Amino acid sequence: MITESAIFDLEVGATFLGMALLAVLFFQRCVDGDFVLPFLTNQKMNAYLKEIADACGITKNLTFHLAPHTFSTMVTLSYGVPLETVSKTQ
Repeated sequence: MITESAIFDLEVGATFLGMALLAVLFFQRCVDGDFVLPFLTNQKMNAYLKEIADACGITKNLTFHLAPHTFSTMVTLSYGVPLETVSKTQ
């Protein structure tokens, strides 16, 4: 998916996998404002993550801050992206 950067005058691209792509395509059809996906504050996102963790029996304190680390270890490495490349993006 290619779009214009809101900050810089350039095109940016992103690759979405499976269900994430379906979610983006769904919300893209429904969007009225500038955001394709619903925009949540960090506090609200963390509250939702706590609720999900409780429902799943996860005792670790989940926060949105963990997302880049989880993405790096779970997704990029499993798709064969070299560890050196992953560590440069964190």
